[in-house]
Amino acid sequence: MKQQAPRRLLDFLLDHLYAEFAWAYDPVSWAVSLGRWESWRRVALLYLQGERILEVGCGTGHLLLDLAGRAHLVYGCDLAPAMLRQARRRAGRAVPLCRVRAQELPFSAEAFDTVVCTFPAGYIGDPCTWAAFARVLVPRGRVVVVYGVSVGNRTLGQRLVRFLLALGRTSEAGLRPAWGDCSSLQVLHMVVAVGTDRVGLLLAEKS
Repeated sequence: MKQQAPRRLLDFLLDHLYAEFAWAYDPVSWAVSLGRWESWRRVALLYLQGERILEVGCGTGHLLLDLAGRAHLVYGCDLAPAMLRQARRRAGRAVPLCRVRAQELPFSAEAFDTVVCTFPAGYIGDPCTWAAFARVLVPRGRVVVVYGVSVGNRTLGQRLVRFLLALGRTSEAGLRPAWGDCSSLQVLHMVVAVGTDRVGLLLAEKS
């Protein structure tokens, strides 16, 4: 029970951060990461393929701007209306946005070349989410998931960041059952260095 209490508190805080305090999401992320959140998130850009990209859990829309500069067609989706409003203000009308559950993507089969998720919420652990990813991807399409970060612990600030990230950390082993029944996706786990940090990445290709 003691180990679950911090996680429950974090979930409670995130629920409010995704809703009435969505305006504070970016400064909170910056503060928690000591300004490195965007560099961690942008690791996903190294593994894009194709001209049709879907970002699931687009949040406040920072990555959408990068994606729009690299692909012909970019869609962003999220379940939280407040986050989508922030994304709309940032991305303007250039990027279509929609409110959906990741497990029920309202797109036709084989509509995208790449599906991207960075620091996703609990939906990434649902097998239905991975089945939805597989359905909307073209053959040999790719899922790119940035799921966690390990930072150095030499300074007080780094130790604090390490503690905060550990509260919400999703492990590769913890996610493995989510795609285990999705035989059309072949998943590769990678660790990418960003300075002294190590970013956990999942790459899945549709066979």
